[in-house]
Amino acid sequence: MKHFSLFFTVVWFTGTSITGVAREHIVASNSSKTHRNDIYIAIRGDGLSGGGTMSDPYDGSTSDKFDSIMDGLPINTRVSLAPGSIFFTNGLKWHDNSKGWTVKSGLHLLGNGSTVKLAVLPDDWPNVHFQKHIVMGNQVLDPPANNVTIENLTIDANWQNLASPQTNKALICAFLVGSNNSYRKVRAINAYGDSASKTECFTLGFNAAAGGASNCWAYDCVIDTPRGDYQAGIAFFGYSKTNPLKRSGAVNCQALARCESGLINLAYNDGLTVTGCYTYDSQGIHHDTGTLRHLVVKKNTFEHIFGTGVQSQATGEDASDFVISENYFQITNQVNGGHSYGVTTDARNTVITKNVFVKDESGSGYAGWRAIYSTNANGMTITDNSGDNTMEYYVKGRNISARNNRDFNGHVLPSLQRP
Repeated sequence: MKHFSLFFTVVWFTGTSITGVAREHIVASNSSKTHRNDIYIAIRGDGLSGGGTMSDPYDGSTSDKFDSIMDGLPINTRVSLAPGSIFFTNGLKWHDNSKGWTVKSGLHLLGNGSTVKLAVLPDDWPNVHFQKHIVMGNQVLDPPANNVTIENLTIDANWQNLASPQTNKALICAFLVGSNNSYRKVRAINAYGDSASKTECFTLGFNAAAGGASNCWAYDCVIDTPRGDYQAGIAFFGYSKTNPLKRSGAVNCQALARCESGLINLAYNDGLTVTGCYTYDSQGIHHDTGTLRHLVVKKNTFEHIFGTGVQSQATGEDASDFVISENYFQITNQVNGGHSYGVTTDARNTVITKNVFVKDESGSGYAGWRAIYSTNANGMTITDNSGDNTMEYYVKGRNISARNNRDFNGHVLPSLQRP
């Protein structure tokens, strides 16, 4: 046992040093709240269960062992996983409570570059009423889990190895219901959503509980290798119009494969910020349900857009106070039988400024490019944007101000020149 402890301690510190996480990032994350419990989990091969300390970590070498440890944690526990290891899990607590685990308030899961991977589908997966399974998190009907941080971890839904013959299913990497929750440096892979049955996958999700929620953030996260054709990257959901998700957002996140429903997917939000994010061959920000107020979209890059860069379908009092600034939109013609868009919204009191709109003809879909599109604007200011002059800039409504919007040769865009 002494030999194992010494070896493990050396590996632990060596692994931590090569994760590349900035020291100030670690300090800021770990000092955000006081933890009463610290435990360590590793893949042990000596047959011992361990005591949960750094020198004598718990054994998480099977999905049942890992889940038993995680489900038995008290609130406010910081869990450090052995660097670079692959831990298997049965996912969110199964309906019959036979397997799985549920995130509790105050969990700080430090992955240290490790992976948590779904091992098996629940026994009732074939049930037609059971459409979605989650690798880690809690559900809307569970008690809220607040002050949760999941950090420096790959979450693998493993659909390609677990694929069910049923198609009306979705596998989700993580879903947190509550306030003050965050994903930091999380890579979410192999999630699945099915368009034929309209079973949408929300790869990483935040959701408000019945009383609403606030302060939920995704930092430096990556959505990659989706296995289906109906995916959203990071979801920010309120509970209702009167109980929205407030003061939340995404910073420096990426969609490296197609998210048909957007890198960012929104419903019932008030105070949502998206900045420094990147998408390729994906929708950028998609909103089709509930209210959306005080949206800030700033300094993002939307390359080779599939469908829309920034889209909100809310109208009237349900959408207001948007700022869309300093973004790069590369708009392709990939949509069969439909237009492709940079920004489309009718939100009241919207400012669209200092963006770049580029036309890309490399697609094979409908040859229709709409850089800015609004049919019922009210209080819209469009200034200092640059764009290809062969695209459409269609803005109708009232209280519209458009000035100093130019093509790449410095000429004024006539459709965006108003008092």
